[in-house]
Amino acid sequence: MNKLKNWHFAILILLFAALACTTGYSTSHTVTGNQGQVVLKTKSADGSNQTGIEIDEDYEWITIPMTITITVDAGSYQATFVDHEENNVTLKALPDNPASIRTEMVTDGFGKIMLQSEANGAEGVIITIDYIVPVY
Repeated sequence: MNKLKNWHFAILILLFAALACTTGYSTSHTVTGNQGQVVLKTKSADGSNQTGIEIDEDYEWITIPMTITITVDAGSYQATFVDHEENNVTLKALPDNPASIRTEMVTDGFGKIMLQSEANGAEGVIITIDYIVPVY
């Protein structure tokens, strides 16, 4: 009986791991000089989610000019970006109707801003953040 319980437990762990992989974001960062880009991608999204986006761990407590662009292949995806000072911008992307904005956001002590999203059958979501770090 214990072997059967262990087997079921192992299957449940694998199932949860598979679900997490299919609904999470993959992230890539590139930095050249004082210009950088963060790209978040997800194959599918549905419902509400909140996550931190690391702009760069070296850029904490800094006001960063950025352009945020969202594209989606299917469904709809609404994103609210919130900075350390509680300033926020909201974008909504639909297929063939990407959303984009130029703004400034203040990172937190870890170089992050927050993403709060609401997705409705969204597929092929790509969020691109192009930024320039001010030189002091």
